[in-house]
Parts: sequence; structure tokens; C-alpha cells
Amino acid sequence: MYYSRMLYKELEQNFGPEMIGQVLTYRQLSRRLNKIFRKDGIKVRIYKDDGYGVGKKSKAQPFSFSGYYEPDKEETPITIFIHLPAKKDKFKFTKINYPAFIFVFSQTIQHEMIHHSQYSFRNEDNEKMVKVYHSNRLSKKRKEQINYLREWCEIEAYAHDIAMEMNYYYGYNKPEQNLKNIDELSKLITYRYYKEVFRGTGWHKVKKSLLKKIWRWIPVAHVPGS
Repeated sequence: MYYSRMLYKELEQNFGPEMIGQVLTYRQLSRRLNKIFRKDGIKVRIYKDDGYGVGKKSKAQPFSFSGYYEPDKEETPITIFIHLPAKKDKFKFTKINYPAFIFVFSQTIQHEMIHHSQYSFRNEDNEKMVKVYHSNRLSKKRKEQINYLREWCEIEAYAHDIAMEMNYYYGYNKPEQNLKNIDELSKLITYRYYKEVFRGTGWHKVKKSLLKKIWRWIPVAHVPGS
């Protein structure tokens, strides 16, 4: 992806491994990342998530990311949310969570950058949807998820997410081997998300399109440290 090299250079120079061991307040974390990326039209915000640090989720990865692209905002069209435990106000970087943080953060930014590119150059294709056959008895929420993930622009962006996960977690295999065995690769979180949403539906056309785009992205879906 065209922005990845610049992205990793910025992170290496301004938010590198020296962060390991540091404790930042949520405000300090957002300020530091905004200082790095605001010039690229990216705004970083903290979302205090009640889902973290409670019950079974207390042992899970203590953060996640989400984002959106707003074509009408010229200065900062991309917003990235860092979801962190609501009951805390500080975050400590460790040898384990730092690489995961950098990977998912960069993955989320690139996802939204792809949407930026789509709206800039191929606007007429953004609303296209791939045909899916499903029962009308599905819940409204499920139908909304299906319609979202079958959009052409989302298939392309999520295919890049999956290609990054392939290169990051399974880069020691040949790309064609990874694609052939994609259903057996447990660390492909995004692909598992697709499978769950489309479970029990006739989504072969979506899957075919998704796999095709993953294959095209693999050579340029650069990951941190590559």
C-alpha cells in the first residue's frame, strides 16, 4: 500500500520500540499520535470502552481500533479510535502489546487510507454490492452486517487487512499456500470475521471477490518490520 512505508518510518522515528516500558495517560497517548499524523489528515481519539477490563475480557488484549473516513472533511478526513479500558486512564507499553499495537494501528490507518483513495479516484464504484443469498428471517443487525461487508469498497479494504495479517503472521509460507489454506489459518482475525457474518448464507461470490483482492494485495501489503 502506497502509504505504508511513510507510515512505518513515522512510527519508527517518533513512536518506536523505546515506547516499551513507558506509561502514558490516555490524553498523552492521543496527543503524541496526533502530533505525528495530523499532518497526514489523520485524527486519533481515545474511546473509553466499558468492554475492557470486565469479566472474561479482562484477560484479552487491552485495546482495539476502529476508524472511519469522511470525504467532506478536507483537513482531517480520517479518524482513528483507540478503544481502551474505561476504568483506567493510563496505558503501559510492554514487549508483548507494543508490536500488536503498532500492527493493528497501522492496519486500521491503511484501511481508511484505501477508502480515501477509493473516493478520490473511483467514486462511481463505491456503492456497488456483491450478491449474497440469505434467509429473510435473519435479524436486522445481521442483515446490516452482511450489507456492509458485501460492499465493493469494504471488500477491497478488508482484503488488504487480511493480506497484512497473512504477511505478518504467516509470511514464512508461500502466498499461494496461505490463500489455498486460508480457512485453516487461525490468526486471520478479519477473515474469521467475514466467515462469521456470512455463516449460513450463499456468499460464494463475496468470498471469490475477497480472495481475488487478497491475492492482489499480498505483494504490497507491507507490515511493520518488513
